[in-house]
Amino acid sequence: DLPPVKIIKETIDILESEIGENPIHTYKKLTQLRGVKHDNAMVLIDNRLMLNLFNKLNIQGFDPREIAQLIVNKIASHDDYSKVDFEVEEDKVNRLASFMSLIKNNKVSKSAAYNQLFDKMWEDMKTPLIKMAENLHILKEEDQSFLGVIAQEIVDAFPDKVKAYHNGKKGLIGFFMGQAMKKSRGKADPKLLQKEIEALLKS
Repeated sequence: DLPPVKIIKETIDILESEIGENPIHTYKKLTQLRGVKHDNAMVLIDNRLMLNLFNKLNIQGFDPREIAQLIVNKIASHDDYSKVDFEVEEDKVNRLASFMSLIKNNKVSKSAAYNQLFDKMWEDMKTPLIKMAENLHILKEEDQSFLGVIAQEIVDAFPDKVKAYHNGKKGLIGFFMGQAMKKSRGKADPKLLQKEIEALLKS
């Protein structure tokens, strides 16, 4: 008979670091503990570089769902960005963290950051993001008193949509929001703007 094999914990830890976590366990952790959507979790599991990036940003305290969405929508799907080894290029991880902080701290809207700032940020790794956002005119205004004017203009411009909204098509709030955010050039606080629009639609 063969003698029993004893595997010490240090050996297990080394093997796990080399082989990687069981995909099923990773999936459960992402979806059940972190709240990541199924499709986004599958992308992360399928790409070790993207999963490593997710983990690096996750330990910095960002919302795991927002991290996954950023990675899937703006990085994993891009031919160049998806090939970056974030284990080596820490400067790019820090740049992404700064990008997420602008959104988290309500300095720029998510849509403006994704559509106008992200690619510029990737091309220019030196200019501070706050300055870049200022140059793009997408920094949110401290004074949000202009929201009521924008909301009123959008509601007045689409009487047919207002009527449809009153007839039960509540999903049109997304249409009104899109038009209003476009008019504000991303400077409006989406939550405050939506309240203004909803108040007008109820009146």
